[in-house]
Amino acid sequence: MGLAQEKFLPTNILMSMAVELTKVPSTPGVYKFFSNHEIIYIGKAKNLKKRVSSYFGNSFKDRKTRQIKLLTDNIETFTTKNEVEALLLEQMLIKENKPKFNILLRDDKTYPYIFFSLDHEYPGIYSKRTKQAVDSKFFGPFVSSEAVKKIH
Repeated sequence: MGLAQEKFLPTNILMSMAVELTKVPSTPGVYKFFSNHEIIYIGKAKNLKKRVSSYFGNSFKDRKTRQIKLLTDNIETFTTKNEVEALLLEQMLIKENKPKFNILLRDDKTYPYIFFSLDHEYPGIYSKRTKQAVDSKFFGPFVSSEAVKKIH
């Protein structure tokens, strides 16, 4: 993946935040929100500028969004070529970092994974769609179920 990373150092003062947010690119990619050098949330976007800016508007969608807004003291973005790369990068980063506000992949879709059942005498390879947290026996997510069928 051809990734370009940029770091932003916004403050919790909205005027300063607005200035920093103008530097966020309007491309597909992944964003990471930090609090005290700890990643608290990782997300993906079709348009990073619109998505990241939406967290710092005047209205709060829910309690989680409000907490993220109040705690964030640093933002990093990674641009990707397309939404598929953003999805895959987001999932990889969530698995590696386990941010406290990313309990699960919270998308309205389930994506196919390849699952290895190792707890039987004869282990199997299966395809599985899930929103649940996955462990090292799962490979994916795959954007195309056709790709999983070919491998499976």
